[in-house]
Amino acid sequence: MFFAVASTEEQAATAPPSSERVSVGGSAQSGSVEFSVTSVKTITSIGDPEMLGAKAAEGGVYVVISYTLENISKKPLGLFSQPSVELISNDGTAYDEDIDASSSYAVESELDEKILSDLNPGIKVKGAAVFEVSKELFDPSTWSFKVTTDDGVIWFNLN
Repeated sequence: MFFAVASTEEQAATAPPSSERVSVGGSAQSGSVEFSVTSVKTITSIGDPEMLGAKAAEGGVYVVISYTLENISKKPLGLFSQPSVELISNDGTAYDEDIDASSSYAVESELDEKILSDLNPGIKVKGAAVFEVSKELFDPSTWSFKVTTDDGVIWFNLN
């Protein structure tokens, strides 16, 4: 089966057709990493918003994308070589990760992703990216998740 893994020169502004994206539970390799989306869910708050938690703004929702990341190379993956992620709407609008909400979720969920250190060869970690989006606009059947590595782009479906 073919999955859309574009080189950095071929990065498209919009997602490829759904049939060319990796499904939740599937994985894809790009350069030195293997990336898998393990689940996608929506929530309105993380932990206790009064105590280092987070609460989505009125009309908003958090989209939590849980994943695994493995360094499949023979060299440590430095902080700036680790993949970046975006949530992409059906019209091509890119949403950046909500760092505060992602940090709160990581603490609450006891994730083991390396944030400020290298990811050594053969190590696989669990992480999550949290995005705050309009509840009215979000549609997991038409939106996608974009993972950008030093060597290309991997696209995932959200359902």
